Amino acid sequence: MKRQRFINRRGTILIAVLVCMGIATTILLGAVQSSLRQRRQMRQELQMEQTKWLLDASVGRAISRLQKQPGYDGETLLVAPALEKYSTATLEIAVVREDQPDNRIRAQVKARLGGLSERTPSMQRSREFVVNTSTIKSQNP
Repeated sequence: MKRQRFINRRGTILIAVLVCMGIATTILLGAVQSSLRQRRQMRQELQMEQTKWLLDASVGRAISRLQKQPGYDGETLLVAPALEKYSTATLEIAVVREDQPDNRIRAQVKARLGGLSERTPSMQRSREFVVNTSTIKSQNP
């Protein structure tokens, strides 16, 4: 009789331990999944910020080139060697000259930053701005 109780207790304890291990595993898997999700989010935010920096740099380059070269009509630059984490990094600057009496030039700028794998997709940002050519001419000596 005592032996039968002891065997039943051991079986009950074993089931309780297995249930506790299952709960602990579930909690651990949830924490790992949350951590991976946050890591992916941080990578995307970093890539978005770097794309914004590329866009700001291309706006500055467009303004600088328009000041130095009045006939500047844009360019496409590949910046990939400077950025190791991304497969492609390009800047596209397009200058649109419109025949308007107020001498305005419209510039369109795109910055594209591509990831090395499918997990980090490419990101693109663009901006369009207007430059007054009389201001550019007055700044050139």
